[in-house]
Amino acid sequence: MPQNTTRHWTILGAGSIGSLWAMYCYKAGLPFSLIGRKPYTGCLQISAEHQQWQTDISIQTAADSSASITSLLVCTKAQDTQTAIDSVRTRLAKNADVVFLQNGMAMEAICPQLPEQNLFAAVTTEAAYQLAPYDIMHAGKGQTHIGPLNKQEKQAAQLLCQSLPNSYLEIQPVENISAYLWQKLAINCAINALTVKYQCRNGELLNKPEALTTMREVCKEVRAVASALKITTNFSDLEVTVVSVLNSTAKNYSSMYQDVAQQRETEIDYLNGYLCQQAERLQIPCPANQALIDLVKELTK
Repeated sequence: MPQNTTRHWTILGAGSIGSLWAMYCYKAGLPFSLIGRKPYTGCLQISAEHQQWQTDISIQTAADSSASITSLLVCTKAQDTQTAIDSVRTRLAKNADVVFLQNGMAMEAICPQLPEQNLFAAVTTEAAYQLAPYDIMHAGKGQTHIGPLNKQEKQAAQLLCQSLPNSYLEIQPVENISAYLWQKLAINCAINALTVKYQCRNGELLNKPEALTTMREVCKEVRAVASALKITTNFSDLEVTVVSVLNSTAKNYSSMYQDVAQQRETEIDYLNGYLCQQAERLQIPCPANQALIDLVKELTK
């Protein structure tokens, strides 16, 4: 796809994923701004297998600028989405493109608050984590799918994808982003909290029969809820998909594991918690997911 360098992307969230996308925007020659919790001027470093890139970068806070935002990529943690959007709400242009690139379903509560903007969700299998502040490991190549959440059509998503660093990241437009969101939700529900419970890397779950039994129960509950909601994603082979992800990300620590290890708030309410909220409304029992929620919340009191 040809690059469209006229669009300026504001990346909200300077963690591992936000920093990763900022670096690839830089490498692709795309104009961007990176907004973080704290201002920072210095080196941003991205490491991948046999490669390493560095650049000087200036990170602003949301209050450091009043410039209008026409293209926003939201890369914050799910639990920080509302605060993050509130911090830039007055700067969002009418008809601005807003892309939510996050785990979980935090965007569901945000979308009604942005009736004048064009809203999209992005689902990525790119794996990245922080070695140190602004020192990011790109641990695994993946794909990113972007689709409309409100009034836009696939053509709008296609034009949007052309303005992102698709020469370094595999980015594709899709019509039914809901299917991708639920697939990612299901995988996260089946993996993240289990890595917290067993204090291990993703791949180590494969060697723990009790963990695999719980994983299958979680998948069964996801299937029941998705079926009741008439989600179009085919979850018949969900366990196979989860095992494949565990193998391909075997050396990774899940984001939830990292959050618990660093005593940060987790995304559990927007993953297993979201599933259980839907299940309660539908009167579908989800004891395996609820047990994982209780475990993670107990550890992060």
